[in-house]
Amino acid sequence: MATKEAVFSLRVDTGNSVQDIQNADQAIKNFNKDLKDTQVTASSGTGMDAFQQNLDELNAKVSAGGLTMRDMTKAMKEYQSIAAQAGVESPVGSEAIRAAAQLKDTIGDLKGATTALSSDFVKLDTAVQGIETGAAVFQGLQSAIALTGVENEDLQKTMVKLQATQGVVNAVNTVAKNLNKDAILGIQLRTAAEKLRNFVMTGSVATTRAQAAGEVALGTATVGTTVATQAATNGMKLLRIAMIATGVGALVVGLALLIANFDKVKEAVVGAYDKFNKLGPAVKTVIMIMFPLIGLIVGVTKALEHFGVIDDSNTRKLKANAEARTKGIVKEQDKIIAAASKKQKANDAYYDHEINLLKASGKATYEMALLKAKSHLAEGRVLLSAQAAKIKAYKAEIEVLIATGDADSDRVKTLKKSLTEVSKVAGENYNDLVATKNNIEIMQAEHAADLADKARTAGTNAKQTQDQLNKSKLETLKSHLEREIQATEDSENLKISQMAEGQAKQIATLEDTYGDWRNELIKKASEKELKELDAKFEKGKMSEEEYRKELQNIMDKGVKNLTEEELKLMTEKETQLAEGIRRAKLTEQERELEDVTTAFQERIALANSQGEEGKEKALQLVIDEEVAKAKVRKKYADAALEEAARVEAVRRERTKFLNSLIATDQAIALQELNNQQSDAKKELLKRLNSDNVDEKITQEEFDAAMLGLEKKKIEAIKKINLDATTSAKAAEVKAREEELAGVTAGIETAQKALDQVKIVNDLLNEIGAARINKINEQRDEDLANLDAKQQAELEAEGLTAEQKTAIEEKFAKQKFAVQMDAFNKEDKINRAKFNRDKAIKLAQVAMDTASAITKGIAQFGPPPSPAGIAAIASAGIIGVTQALAIANQKYQGGTAPTMPSVSGGGGGESMAGTSASSFTASTPTTGTSTSGLLQDAQTASQPVQVFVLENDISSTQNKVAVQEQKSSF
Repeated sequence: MATKEAVFSLRVDTGNSVQDIQNADQAIKNFNKDLKDTQVTASSGTGMDAFQQNLDELNAKVSAGGLTMRDMTKAMKEYQSIAAQAGVESPVGSEAIRAAAQLKDTIGDLKGATTALSSDFVKLDTAVQGIETGAAVFQGLQSAIALTGVENEDLQKTMVKLQATQGVVNAVNTVAKNLNKDAILGIQLRTAAEKLRNFVMTGSVATTRAQAAGEVALGTATVGTTVATQAATNGMKLLRIAMIATGVGALVVGLALLIANFDKVKEAVVGAYDKFNKLGPAVKTVIMIMFPLIGLIVGVTKALEHFGVIDDSNTRKLKANAEARTKGIVKEQDKIIAAASKKQKANDAYYDHEINLLKASGKATYEMALLKAKSHLAEGRVLLSAQAAKIKAYKAEIEVLIATGDADSDRVKTLKKSLTEVSKVAGENYNDLVATKNNIEIMQAEHAADLADKARTAGTNAKQTQDQLNKSKLETLKSHLEREIQATEDSENLKISQMAEGQAKQIATLEDTYGDWRNELIKKASEKELKELDAKFEKGKMSEEEYRKELQNIMDKGVKNLTEEELKLMTEKETQLAEGIRRAKLTEQERELEDVTTAFQERIALANSQGEEGKEKALQLVIDEEVAKAKVRKKYADAALEEAARVEAVRRERTKFLNSLIATDQAIALQELNNQQSDAKKELLKRLNSDNVDEKITQEEFDAAMLGLEKKKIEAIKKINLDATTSAKAAEVKAREEELAGVTAGIETAQKALDQVKIVNDLLNEIGAARINKINEQRDEDLANLDAKQQAELEAEGLTAEQKTAIEEKFAKQKFAVQMDAFNKEDKINRAKFNRDKAIKLAQVAMDTASAITKGIAQFGPPPSPAGIAAIASAGIIGVTQALAIANQKYQGGTAPTMPSVSGGGGGESMAGTSASSFTASTPTTGTSTSGLLQDAQTASQPVQVFVLENDISSTQNKVAVQEQKSSF
């Protein structure tokens, strides 16, 4: 058979796939190379130090603050890059990842806050979210109830109503979103409103039509919003009714009412709490056991005080004291104001009367009018002082209330109103005082003018008398001038004597000495001009001010009166002054070096003048000069080092003292580390630059030692920061525990009281068990007596079967009555025990939940701490679940005895002479179990005796015998 073959030709166009694969392969190779380089870098200590340094620099940049959103995003990516390079599992990488996560959380919080506040209906959004949160809480509680298996039809109906309410909330939320600025409906409505505004401004008809359409749309939207709002209101009413239908829902609604009327409730609760706080510990414990409401008020008040919702006792006392102080000051100042105002009016009236009398008699009224004005001014100042005291008191209390968080309280509003009123009155009083003072000045000026006019009309004094007066004035003036000059000189000398020794004092002394010498020289040279000036003043041709001015001018320009010799002498003095000032400005070292140079230069010049022999001597003097200068420099360098060491020691001692008072342990440790590092570096520098061969170190040794110092410093800083973080966390936990000490003490006190109640309950249970044993013994004794009596009557001769049956029925009823009485008594005791145990378990769950919440807050912090919220929520959910499980337990009593049936004995032999047999049956009691959470939740029923009569046995035996006969062959 021939073989057939089919050959196909296939062409495939791969495009750039081969090149892409090659590029990808090259990229993978490059990545592997970079990864190896990174691993090598990370494995070396220098590389990790570099990563740590980069991380520290980035941490410092972030901690400094002032970053924009772009900077924070960039910093987050830099953290991620450091983590990728150093390795995510390394310490540096882990720290970088945590820092990046914190930055990302900060950025997310900022964006979330911006989004939340960007809505045009922030309050509506808040209300809707509040309703949704309430619904979610209710759904969570319903789920918890479902876990216990106690759902009922009413709860299902409530959930249906809750879903309807949620639908209404969603509708309102949709309307609000559509009316927002960035929604199309909101944009169209605002466009229509803008067109209407344009029409009003420009009168355009087209704009009017557009506005009309916009108004229709806006009206429709408004109606829709109104309907939705009404629906939401009705839905909230339904939600409230539905929630009240359940126990937990009623609690939620009650909390809402508490918040709505918080101010009124706060006053009542705080008042009750303050009164309760004044009682003794024993009375408090008894009241908290007997009246749980008071215990609840105490617990709620403590919690609200801790979280700052209401004021604690110290804050309330502070506010009360501030208010009492303000009222006391206002009351006292009001009395002063009333008295001063009354006195002012009385004085004004009195002086007005006296002025009128003087006018009537034609006498001058100036003195009396001046007395009136001064009296009015004095009392006005008293009024102003009292009003200022009231203003100060109002402001002080307002500051206290603002500092304690009551800036919007009614008390602050009342104080501000009173402050405005008294400030207005004080302003009016101040204006009156200014006007009165101005009036007094005008009166005095007018009176002085009158006196001057009278003096001019009386004529002038004789010229001789005037000349004598002018001469006396000149002598007095010159005496004053001399005293002023002397006083000025004494003042300058005193200032110089009080100056610290140094450059400034030397210069001041030189300038003062030169100034005194110059003034004396000019006085002698200007003696003629001074005499002419005195004569001019004595003749009354110039005033005192003009005399003083001209005298100063002579002293300033008196150099022109000096002779050539005096000018030459003054120039030499000025040259000496300049040289003295120059030398004073030099340091002690510079002056000493200058003196050395001057001394040696004179000797060198002398040596150079002595020929060849002198040149050799001059060269040696130059060397000696440099040696002398070196000694001077070394002396001052050593002194500077000693002074620097002394200053550093003083500074460190001061820093140590201050740190011991105000600095943290971390700051003190870092300061000590810095001091050690500084001392070590100084010692290394000293050894590096030392001339002593035994202690000198090389540059390589110096560099290695410096690197070692830096490494040790980094490790020490890490340890200090770690210890500080651990201590801070422990301190925070301890501080929160101390803050919650009152709450913890209250819980412990309540727990002790509950333990006492448990002891009493155990005692009651033992008494109940003893009573049950007594009841069983009495029952057994009564049954035994009845058995004996029954047996005696059945053993009587000649009894028929009917008679025996009647006897058995009689005793069966009697035994049943005994059994039933014992069962009822025992059931009553067991039921009471069950109810007591159930109540104690619920109280214990409440104590455990409160203790767990308190410990969670102490360990993880109060809200808004996420860990604290989680701990509180976890403890609350567990507590609610346990409480619901215990509350749903039902009492399961034992099986009650039943009346036995008595049948006739026909067809079989009689059981005469045989007593009734009895046996006990135990019916187990079942209850809800929570896997160890609820110990002793079951109540075991006591055994019940069941009696079988002889007729029952005989009848059964007869039936068995008949069946055997029928089935035999």
